[in-house]
Amino acid sequence: MRAADLFKKTRKFVRPPYGLYEVFALLGGLIILLSIPLTVISLQQRTVFKASADVDGLVSKINAYRASKGLVTLSQDQKLVNAACWMANDMATKNYFSHTDSLGRDPFARMAAFGVGSSYWRGETLAAGSSTGQQTFDLWKNSPGHNSVMLNPNFRRIGVGAAYKSGSTYGYYWTADYASGSATSVTNQCELVDTGTIQGYKVVMPGNKNQSPAAGQTVKLDGGSPTTANPYYFRNVKTGNHAVSVSVPSGYKVGYTLCYNKTTCHGGTPTTKSSVTVNVPAGGYADLWWHYTDIKSPTVSITSPSNGATVSGTKTITASASDNVGVTKVELRVDGALKKTDTSSPYSYSWDTTAVSNGSHSLQARAYDVVGNVGTSTTISVTVNNALAPTVDIKANGSGGPITISYNTSVTLSWSSTNTTSCTASGGWSGSKGTSGSESTGSLTSSKTFTLTCTGPGGSAVDSVTVNVSSPPTKPGDINGDGVVNIFDASILASRWGTADPDADLNGNGVVDIFDASIMATNWDG
Repeated sequence: MRAADLFKKTRKFVRPPYGLYEVFALLGGLIILLSIPLTVISLQQRTVFKASADVDGLVSKINAYRASKGLVTLSQDQKLVNAACWMANDMATKNYFSHTDSLGRDPFARMAAFGVGSSYWRGETLAAGSSTGQQTFDLWKNSPGHNSVMLNPNFRRIGVGAAYKSGSTYGYYWTADYASGSATSVTNQCELVDTGTIQGYKVVMPGNKNQSPAAGQTVKLDGGSPTTANPYYFRNVKTGNHAVSVSVPSGYKVGYTLCYNKTTCHGGTPTTKSSVTVNVPAGGYADLWWHYTDIKSPTVSITSPSNGATVSGTKTITASASDNVGVTKVELRVDGALKKTDTSSPYSYSWDTTAVSNGSHSLQARAYDVVGNVGTSTTISVTVNNALAPTVDIKANGSGGPITISYNTSVTLSWSSTNTTSCTASGGWSGSKGTSGSESTGSLTSSKTFTLTCTGPGGSAVDSVTVNVSSPPTKPGDINGDGVVNIFDASILASRWGTADPDADLNGNGVVDIFDASIMATNWDG
């Protein structure tokens, strides 16, 4: 380091804060300090430089050091950060180490150019060759001049910049600018030469949603300290290959999409893996997204009826379902056949058991989540035992009727029934009957309807059959149809004598004459 590094200048100084003796003492120690960067760079050749983290760490160490001395801590200030970052980068890219920059400005002119003018107390410390914030702090603490700047009681704010340039004399360059006054909030740190950024999101598929559990997972760079930020950034990462890994919660798988210097590659199919080697581009960025997919199936169970239950009538089948992300639908199945798809809890289906046969039947539920994982319940068995509705069927001479028979003849009634325990006759017959059977009616001289009512556990059923009986045959000569041949019929015959009256023309020869009178006389009842 140079002797100028060991002095500080402020807005109100009249002379250097050190006497001539102190200057020579510091210059004596300078030879030792100059050798340190060369040693450090040779030992740290493989170090991955994460400047944003080391800058924050260096500021924390300076503040802890000041607090141990009873001094106020320093707030990071964006103006001073900008000045320090510019200076560190200028030294790295132009390959020099001096408080006078490549534009010929001293620290105070440079800070003024970045908005921190002469109305403030100001100071600067530089370091080169140290690859970490801890090494840089140790160098400054062990140098009286730098140490006095860090412990200046007038300062209230700080900006630290770091840069790395391969092929430069020291590789790593550090600048810390100090000032009095109020700090402006810091939103940006240095972007280093020969470094790039790894950035990205942790999202849940489908839809690449920024939500739990993805958002809270940890990302590591080269096995270092994890970050749970979402989006996450690893800034100032040395160019070349670096290992990035992510944590994976139970019930999920993860894959990545990766593109360089663009953010438009994340709609494709992720590569299923929880770690990846990223080739960090100089001055650019790697956009690395982690896509989490739920692989845990929902849990689902039939809650009613219970396994082995006996059911009848209309029975409500209910199911419960849960999932680590969410249930989208539940299918309710009877004997393997889908009966209902329900999308909201409670999941249920009203099952008409009378539509199936009595006996054993299986019930099952299937639950689906947003990505299509399917959970299947244990299949349960129930017994359907419905009281079946009775049936009855009655026939006359084997016909369901109505039928017509001749006057004064009989028919055979036959009947059968199902799901019945007793039958009762009514109408043209009466009495209790068996649930099936047959019997004769005997001779019938009039039409009758025979009704049979059968009952059982499922109710009652009724059936009927009608038997029509033809009119009795008419007696020859009984013209008035009163059942006897007498004087009244003779009177009618006489009145129609010689005509073609069909009722009086008993022999059907087309005329009422003596032959018809002879027929009447033969059947005369008096």
